[in-house]
Amino acid sequence: MKKLVLLLYSILILISCKKKTDSAPINPGLQEFPQSWIFTVDETPDKYIYLRTNSATMFRKNVLQSYSLLQLAIDEDCEFEVAQSRNEANNKDCFSIRLDKNKKIWCGVGPSSNQQETFMYTLNTTSTDPGDNYKFFLHFMPAVNGVTTVAIESVWKPGWYVSVNPPGFQYAQNQVTMQHANSPEQATRWQCR
Repeated sequence: MKKLVLLLYSILILISCKKKTDSAPINPGLQEFPQSWIFTVDETPDKYIYLRTNSATMFRKNVLQSYSLLQLAIDEDCEFEVAQSRNEANNKDCFSIRLDKNKKIWCGVGPSSNQQETFMYTLNTTSTDPGDNYKFFLHFMPAVNGVTTVAIESVWKPGWYVSVNPPGFQYAQNQVTMQHANSPEQATRWQCR
């Protein structure tokens, strides 16, 4: 009788383990947050484009892939805390992005000075929730060489994504722009390192 009970328990354990491995793979977006990330895009086989701030706006810069990302986080304001949040409009899950070194620096989205473009910029505030301009939807894409990869969409301006494209000629050409895309798959894919 003990052998039968043991056999039944063994079968149940195998079935439950089998169900877990057969289920859909865990989305890297369901990891625990907050996390600290440096957002990069492969510019060339040996160079990254990465996002950084000067505490007023956001810029794109490049660095050799051989450069230590730990050292880059020390040298530049480029490591961001990504935390779960909720938007104000309909209480949807979303994310806030703040400078890891200084949590008062929130990344946000807004119009350019001529109102013709949309930029990613920052706000220096002690607020714990500065509003939907400072929230993003992260669309998790297939990993690149094992690295979590996302398209970053504005909550405030749906359909607009953080891009590697430069702004118009009257602005600093390394300023981070938001570009419209019909789907996250058509947007810039940022590797989260």
